[in-house]
Amino acid sequence: MKLWVIAPDEASGNDFNEKLKAAGLLTELYLPTIASRVIENQLSQSSEVAQGLQAAISEGINRGFEKQVIACNTLQLWLSEVQTGKARIYTTFEAMKYWFSARDGKPVWLGTTPLVQKMSGFPTLLTVGEEKVQDLVQEIIWRVKGVEGSDVTGAGNLVNKNIKDENILKKRVKHLVWELNGLNIKSVVLGCTELPIAFSKYLDPDYELRFETVDPVVKLADYLKSG
Repeated sequence: MKLWVIAPDEASGNDFNEKLKAAGLLTELYLPTIASRVIENQLSQSSEVAQGLQAAISEGINRGFEKQVIACNTLQLWLSEVQTGKARIYTTFEAMKYWFSARDGKPVWLGTTPLVQKMSGFPTLLTVGEEKVQDLVQEIIWRVKGVEGSDVTGAGNLVNKNIKDENILKKRVKHLVWELNGLNIKSVVLGCTELPIAFSKYLDPDYELRFETVDPVVKLADYLKSG
C-alpha cells in the first residue's frame, strides 16, 4: 500500500520522501500550500495551518490513501485540530518513542523552538538550559528554508540579514556543531526536516562531530516496515 506524504516545503519534503523510498516504502509526495507553522520562534496562531493540513489529509483520503505521514515535525502538532477520518497518520513522534521508550540516555531532540517547548519523552536544549544554542537551531532552520527556496515569510526579525546566504548558513551550522561538541551530548535527534539537510549539505564532512545524529524519518521508515 502506498504512503501519502504531506510536505509543506518542497526541499525538505523531497529529502523526507527519498529516505522513505530508500527504505523500500512506496510513496506519493504531495506538496500542499500550508501557512507557516512558526512565526519567528513562536507557534503560529493562524487557523490557516489546521485548514491547510485538513485539506491535505482529505485530499489523500479522496485519492485512496489510508496511510499518511507528514514531512514536517512541527506540523504534526496540529493533528489534534483536524479530522483524520479513515486515514491512519503515522508520526515521527510515535516512531521515535517506539524505538527509544525503553532506553536510558535518550538523544537530545533538536527542532523548532515551539516544538521543543512542547516535547515530552526526550530531553531538549531547553531542558538542559541551553537557550542560546536553541536560538541558533531555530535560526539555522530558517536559513535552510531560505537557501533551499522554501517559504520564509514567518522568519520576521529573527533572521534579519542575508537569510538566503549559503556561506552564512554554513558558518552557523559549523558553530552549532561546535556548541554541541562542547556540551558532551552523546546523540541528538535532527527533529526538524531542515536539520538533516543542514548537516548533510551545509556542514564540512571533515568537521568532527563528537555526537551521533538520529534522523526521525529513518526511524519512521523502520517503524512502518516493522508492521
